[in-house]
Amino acid sequence: MPTAKTRIVDTYVIAIFLSTLDIEIVTPVLSTIAADFDLTPRWAVWMVAVYLAVFSIALPVMELWPVRQTRQRLWLLALFLYAVGSFVVSISSSWSLLLIGRMLQALGSGGMVPLFAVAIRRWIQTSRPYIRIGLTLLLAGVLVVLPLLSGWTASIFHWRWLFILPIPLVITLFWVAPRATTGYGRRSQPLDIIGVSFFGLMLFFAMAAMAMMNPDDGWRAVIAPQVLPLWIMALGMVVPLFMVEKQAGAPFFTPMIWQDRRLLLFHVFVFLTGFSWSSVVLIPGWTGFLLPEIGNAEGWSLALIAASASASVPLSRRLASRKGCYVNFTLGFVLLYIADWLLARILVPWTVWVALVLWGVGLGFTLSAPLHLLLLQWLPSRQVRVGLVAAGMSRAAGGALGLIALAYVLGPVDPDIWYRHIGSLYPHYPRAMELAAGVSAIGFLSTFLLPRKSEERN
Repeated sequence: MPTAKTRIVDTYVIAIFLSTLDIEIVTPVLSTIAADFDLTPRWAVWMVAVYLAVFSIALPVMELWPVRQTRQRLWLLALFLYAVGSFVVSISSSWSLLLIGRMLQALGSGGMVPLFAVAIRRWIQTSRPYIRIGLTLLLAGVLVVLPLLSGWTASIFHWRWLFILPIPLVITLFWVAPRATTGYGRRSQPLDIIGVSFFGLMLFFAMAAMAMMNPDDGWRAVIAPQVLPLWIMALGMVVPLFMVEKQAGAPFFTPMIWQDRRLLLFHVFVFLTGFSWSSVVLIPGWTGFLLPEIGNAEGWSLALIAASASASVPLSRRLASRKGCYVNFTLGFVLLYIADWLLARILVPWTVWVALVLWGVGLGFTLSAPLHLLLLQWLPSRQVRVGLVAAGMSRAAGGALGLIALAYVLGPVDPDIWYRHIGSLYPHYPRAMELAAGVSAIGFLSTFLLPRKSEERN
């Protein structure tokens, strides 16, 4: 039987895995897509950022509402949304239509997560240990191979095939869903998720405000006529969010988050981890410029990061079991800082490979650190699962805003120049990596602000 801790982590782990798969598919071909739609970097990253933002909102909505719907209906709805979204992306003739397709994909992925978590947990319970190890290695292999396949598919055929190919698989899953979901029953008691909607609005207003800022205006970009109203709306969403959650009978965001300094620090910390990871979307393009003699360098860079992250997870878990998750976060942020700094400052081939390995290990350490153990110390056990979903929302929000911020540093470079000669971004690209390194440094310092295990919950 699974332990309470295992049940808590299932959805969180599957959510991270699915979002990682999407990043590995899209990132190696992002510059190609930007060239097709004549986009600058600050708008091209929206293809990933909008997916992360909608996915962070879709996960709690699809999991917790409506309670009267069975898992089977949720599964069918999720598959339908993902298939339609993939089709829309594959035929899109405008950037706005492509983003709508990406939103539909994110909604579908959010609905798949709960059932995937239950199905994999049940399968593992009835499997022998060597099968579990084989499944783990298979998933790690998928993460390593997928960016390579993405780059090769786009170069041989077209990037649109990356969104056409999954549709037959989704149709197959749709056909077998009635049998596969038999016995899953109805979901747990509902929560009031109106607050999640206000969180989503706050996130999208902040993303739009940052994307509209002109880096040539300096600090005045924040108060530009087309930008300031968006920032006001983003900050203003905090008020209705607080009011709705305060009056809700079963609020999604636990009331303790507004009263407990530890939980506020925890969500800020998780936001920083998501922000620090966002540079992974820019690294492949920069690697392609630094290593032009290597074919599909974008895919190889992501594959090396994924392999390094997967290899570091067993060590990270062992370290966490002995020393606690704080050591994992500390080492992870240090490695991410060093990797980003190397990619920004020392632009020679061998340091690029070293930086990619360090970045992957840093990702593995921060990704596999057991966040749920912190929440188990501070929250009642019945609130931990929802608290972990909220943490996932904060992390995805950090990733989405981080992407927009890094693209802002790159500046409004001509899209054709960006695609055909990415070196034209120099020195803007190193500045973006320096920003990512700075956020990792802040994350490192913030680990010392988190309460230690010895502190008891009031």
